[in-house]
Amino acid sequence: MTRRCPKCQQELPVEAFGFHRYGPDGRKSWCRDCIAVKRGNRRSPSPDRKRCPRCSRELELDRFGKHAGKKDGLESWCKDCVTDARVKKAKGPSKRTKISQADRDRRARWQQRAVQLERRAERAGLGLEDEDQLEIDYGDVV
Repeated sequence: MTRRCPKCQQELPVEAFGFHRYGPDGRKSWCRDCIAVKRGNRRSPSPDRKRCPRCSRELELDRFGKHAGKKDGLESWCKDCVTDARVKKAKGPSKRTKISQADRDRRARWQQRAVQLERRAERAGLGLEDEDQLEIDYGDVV
C-alpha cells in the first residue's frame, strides 16, 4: 500500500509515514524525510549518518561508539564529544568555586572562637590538651 506525500509529491509506502494517533488513517500526512528536513535535520533521513546532539554535527556512523542498550546500537554523542566530556570530568571542578557569604561568616566565627579558646588557655595556664575542659568551664562562645 502506498500514499503520496503532499510536501515532496512522491508516492511512498505507508511505512515511510510516521504514526499519528488522531490522523484519519493513523499516519502523519508528510513522510519522515520531509519532517526531518522541516525540523532542521534533527533526524537524519540517511541511514549511514547520525546527528550528535552535543555538537550538532551530522557524522558517519563509525564516529559513534557502540551502546547495546540504545535502539540503533550506538552512543548518542559522537566519540569526540564523549572524549571532551571525560577530559572535563577528569579535571574536576574549577579551582575558583564561589564561597557564599554565610560560609565566610561561619569560617570567621570559628576562627574567632579558636583564638578566644587559645587566649583563655594561655591565661589559665592550660595546655592545648586541656581545651575541652576549658570549653566546658566557659560554655559556648559565640
